[in-house]
This record gives sequence, C-alpha cells and structure tokens, in this order.
Amino acid sequence: MATPIVMAKLSPTMEEGRVLQWLKQEGDAVELGDAVVEIETDKANMEVEAMGTGVLRKILIAEGQTVPTGTTLAVLAEADEDIAAILAEAERGIGADGDTAAATSPIAAPAATPDAAVEPARRAVAPATHGDDGRLKASPLARRMASEAGIELAQIPGSGPGGRIIKRDIEAALEADAGAGTRAGAGAG
Repeated sequence: MATPIVMAKLSPTMEEGRVLQWLKQEGDAVELGDAVVEIETDKANMEVEAMGTGVLRKILIAEGQTVPTGTTLAVLAEADEDIAAILAEAERGIGADGDTAAATSPIAAPAATPDAAVEPARRAVAPATHGDDGRLKASPLARRMASEAGIELAQIPGSGPGGRIIKRDIEAALEADAGAGTRAGAGAG
C-alpha cells in the first residue's frame, strides 16, 4: 500500500521543517523503521523513519526546502503500484497556503540564498549566554538563519530557555539591522 512520508510535527511548537538531507534516494528499497530523511526543526535536527515497507518512489520536496508540517515529502510504495492519487493530493497540499509556484510543481526549488555581497550591519549588544560546556546556546534553525544573514550569534541576546538563541531572536536582529540601514540611508540623501 502506498504510504506518504509527511513532515510530521516533531515538537509542540513546530510549524515548519527544512529538509536537510535525503538518506534514501528514489528507487531505494525501504524497510519499516529505516531513516529516510533528515529534518531541521526550530529546536533540533531529526531523522524521519519509514512507516511502511516498499520502494521510495517519488521525492516531492528537495533538500534545502522549508515546508509546513503536514506536507507530503515523498511517497513510499511497491515498485509497480499506482501512486497518481497520492501525488495529486500532495500537489494540492503543497499549494494550500497560496504558494502557486509550489502548487504548479511537485518538486519545489530550494530557497534562494541571500546575496553574499549584501551583509547586514553587525549589532552591538551584550554577548549571548554560553552553556556550562562553554558552547553558545542556539537552536539549529537560529544558527542557519544567522549564518545566511551574516550575523554573529555571539552578539545576539537569547530569549529562549536558559538564554538560548532562537528563531525570533534572529528575526529581531534582522529587523533591527533593516531599521538601522533605513535610518542610515535616509541621512545620506
């Protein structure tokens, strides 16, 4: 029986996840419990296991793509099984939030990375909290967002548990940087 592999809600606060790496490829045999894909959530990186046995017939979401929970990531089925109905349902589900580009193509292109030449201004704030082991405490999503935006994590105060840097802290830093850029640009004219 054809089984969709879905972006599961892996934590109570999870609203979306990012496909980091496909551990199985189209055409690979998959057994119940095999790790199929690695997902990045707002709190951790996790592997999604197969809930059935068969062949990974179709990967619908490319590596690097971020999608909401409930989105069909791939289809697991027997080699000769008809999966057209699941593919049609998945395509409708991808576009349900109004993203017409995703709705027209079952394989969404990875999100564009910001231009490396455009780097936001650095924030001057109190350093972030470090754990008992001396490591900077930040969620994987916050680390990726900061890296893509060119922001130093050590310069961002964390608002998560124990001072951990989380998604909203990076978003606040980006808003502050955008506001500072707007104000600086207004005075230059």
